[in-house]
Amino acid sequence: MAPRWYQSPLAVFVVVALAVAVLVLAVPPDSGTEVDVARLPTPAEGPAMASVSPDPTYERRQVPRGGGVASAIAEGAKGLDPVVVVTLAPNLTQHTVIWKQDGESRSQLLTPEDNGEATGLLALNTVVWHVLQGKAPDGQRELGIVYDASAFGSGSPTARLALLRLEGDEWRVVWDSAEIEEWRGSHGDVEFPNGDLSELVVRSDSWMDGYDELSDVLHESNSGPHRYFVDTWILEGDKYVRQGAETVVAPYATLVKFLHVLSAGDEVSSSAQVMEAELVTRARDFGMDDAPGRHWLVRCDDGFTCGIDEPIRFSPSRARGEPPVAVYFEERDGLWLISDIRPDDS
Repeated sequence: MAPRWYQSPLAVFVVVALAVAVLVLAVPPDSGTEVDVARLPTPAEGPAMASVSPDPTYERRQVPRGGGVASAIAEGAKGLDPVVVVTLAPNLTQHTVIWKQDGESRSQLLTPEDNGEATGLLALNTVVWHVLQGKAPDGQRELGIVYDASAFGSGSPTARLALLRLEGDEWRVVWDSAEIEEWRGSHGDVEFPNGDLSELVVRSDSWMDGYDELSDVLHESNSGPHRYFVDTWILEGDKYVRQGAETVVAPYATLVKFLHVLSAGDEVSSSAQVMEAELVTRARDFGMDDAPGRHWLVRCDDGFTCGIDEPIRFSPSRARGEPPVAVYFEERDGLWLISDIRPDDS
């Protein structure tokens, strides 16, 4: 039996591209505000929808299997026509940009690399989330494409951003956060607080290793708990530069910092994490000053609430002889400090 049209990736791509092109032509230029993600039915699943709208609560995005479609509309900066970016996945992981230029409808295929070397927007396993359009100082049109760099992996979305610029009649990637060591996007999302490309706010967590010196203090699971970060990036010319990097204040973040400085023998920094100095000595009695290396398992899931309504509980993850420990916290002057450390009898 001959395959049906929707079983052919090329046919699906052509149909979707034409449908979205009609959508573009039907939407007039607007004031420059960001438009929520368009929702299109998947060819293989009929009425099922692919929703990739931004969600600051770090919930996992779902891309339908068997030929899903994800698309995002970028309204024009004032006086510019809208731009649509489409991802077909997973049968054909490719991005297409569709726009109007000089009164004509145009499209460009951004083809992923299949040599395993590309790590940015053009790599395999990426799906567009949302897009914002703007203008460079010289008047060239720009696109900020927020995408998931691990859309078909373990279910741990990795938010990244690519900056594209329209040069002549071709969109070119001029900057991609995948190449930036300071970028943190685990379970994250990217926001445009000014409604343009001038500034990014990236919210993420500590699930990925190597973000800072605290990354290997405790072994974290995908579900949590985690430390949470808020980073601010400013557009300077052809690149974004990080201007602010904050860790969200929470008991779990205090605990990770305490274990790190305690194991390093930093008495001053250790005392700054507790309400009473004698708690530093008590922590050593429980073996909490051992060198970092993931010797403990934390019985807690949510890094935001962990340690607020009940203590954070430790269980030894290896045959090391330490007893289970419960660590209690209290808030003081906007900080969460350790208020008690005792054997866990729960």
